[in-house]
Amino acid sequence: MYPAHIRKEISCDGKVTYSFQSVAEHCRNTAKYASEALKAVGLEKTAYLAGLLHDCGKHTFRFKQYVEDAVINEKEVKRGTVNHTFAGVKLILAKHAKYVGANDFQDLTIELIAYAIGAHHGLFDCIKDKDE
Repeated sequence: MYPAHIRKEISCDGKVTYSFQSVAEHCRNTAKYASEALKAVGLEKTAYLAGLLHDCGKHTFRFKQYVEDAVINEKEVKRGTVNHTFAGVKLILAKHAKYVGANDFQDLTIELIAYAIGAHHGLFDCIKDKDE
């Protein structure tokens, strides 16, 4: 099982337990949430796809070790050292590559989905602190 998130829980008697959310469960939940959020404007399928792919890069041994080290092993880890964000971008662009140019609307749609996946941690924010 590849964990997307691990939560450490301490009971009243001091017993430590961990709850895990798998990458598959996390991505499906996000896809469902995104789909519901954009249903009113007719983009539920587009949002669902972006939600499914947004964290697929967490489905690696390297990310599993990173999150386990941070939460379970309580090691000092540097946030962002395991880049999980761009796996979904690479996947959707690679799958679409054989169709590029066949349909301008489809090309633009894929680029927008890839952008949303890549930017979901604020990596491409274009507004600075002083509203520039």
